[in-house]
Amino acid sequence: MEARVARLESDIGEIKDLLRRLEPVLTKTRDDVLEMKGRVAQMPSLWQIATTMLAINAGIVAVASMIVALLRSV
Repeated sequence: MEARVARLESDIGEIKDLLRRLEPVLTKTRDDVLEMKGRVAQMPSLWQIATTMLAINAGIVAVASMIVALLRSV
């Protein structure tokens, strides 16, 4: 019985040592995930991208229309 208790205490010691070594890795991983979440939150939404593209296309069409109107008047 004492041998089993000693073995369990040894196993618990190994588990604690492993957890101590994993803690910095898990902390770094958590920090990296939080940084990625912050960056993703700052990205524009699909709606913002689509409306920006539509606005740019409308501007191009307006400039092209003005050029055609100027060329027709000459």
